[in-house]
Amino acid sequence: MKKLYFLSTLLLFILNSCSVGPLISEGEIFKNLTQITFDDGDNFSPVISKDGKKLLFVSKRDGDFNIYLKNNPLDRADVKKTDHKGSDINPCFSPDGNKFCFTSDRNGNFDIFVMDVERGFAATQITSSENDDALPDWSPNGEVIAFSQYSRIDREWYIWTKNLTNGQITQICKGISPIFSIDGKRLFYKRAAKNYYQLWQIDLDGENNTQLTSGDDWGIGSYTLSPDGKKVLYSTVKSKSFSITPSNDGMDLWALNIENGDQIQITTHKGSDFDPAWSNTNDIFFASDRMGKINIWNFKANF
Repeated sequence: MKKLYFLSTLLLFILNSCSVGPLISEGEIFKNLTQITFDDGDNFSPVISKDGKKLLFVSKRDGDFNIYLKNNPLDRADVKKTDHKGSDINPCFSPDGNKFCFTSDRNGNFDIFVMDVERGFAATQITSSENDDALPDWSPNGEVIAFSQYSRIDREWYIWTKNLTNGQITQICKGISPIFSIDGKRLFYKRAAKNYYQLWQIDLDGENNTQLTSGDDWGIGSYTLSPDGKKVLYSTVKSKSFSITPSNDGMDLWALNIENGDQIQITTHKGSDFDPAWSNTNDIFFASDRMGKINIWNFKANF
C-alpha cells in the first residue's frame, strides 16, 4: 500500500505541479507533428541524448513501469532496457550518452540506479537511504547526480546531490525535480507555494535562490531546458487530481524565456501534453493523450 501511494504521489509531481502567470490560449505552435510510439499501454517521460541520436522513455505496455530505448528516436523500433516487477521510471542520460540513471523500487523503497545504455542490463544502485529518492538529473560534466528525496520525518521533498567520484552527498534545499543549468553551476527545481509548485533556481552551494515563476490558479508540471539554456519548456497544470494518467487535466506545453520572463503557449489540444524533452537538433519530444492513449510525439521547435 505504501509503495502504491508513493508512486501515485510521485507521478503526480512528475505530471502535475508548480505555478506561473495567467493562461491565454493562442493556438498550437509547431510543425511536422509526428507520433513516435503506438502502444495501448501508457508511454511517457521521454529523454533525449545530447547528440539527439537516442531516446529513452517509460512504458507500461507489459503491465509494469519499465524503461525502453530507441536507437533512432523517430523509428518505431525500441529495446526494453529494464524488465522488473517493480517500477523503473525517471530516466536521464549521462552527458556522453553512454549511461542513464533512473528511479526504481526494485530493492524495496525508491532509489537511484545507473545502467549502461547499450551493453547489458546490470544496474548499479547509487542511493540507499531509508527515504525515497527519485527524479535524478546528471550534471553536464558527468560527475554529479542531483535527485529528490522524500523525508519521512516532515513529509517534505528535498533536493540532494551525489558526487559519483568521491561519494559525497549534499542537501541543497527543500524542493523537487532538480535540473542542472547548462553550465552546471546552478539547479532549476520546483518548490511548493499555496496550491501548486513554482519554478526556482539556486546555486549548488545553496546561495542565490531565485524564484522564476508565480501564480495562484495553475502550475508547472514536468519541464526541460532548451539546448542553449535560455528557455524552459514546461507543462501546465490546472487540476489537483492524483490520477496517474491525467487524460482529463488538459495540460499544455508552454515556453518561458528565463531572461525576461516572457511566456508563449506551444500546444492547446483539449487532451494533456506533458513530459517535454528538447534535443540539440531542435526536436521536441513529449507525451500526449491527444489520440486517446498516452504516447510519445515529436515536432520541430520554431519558437
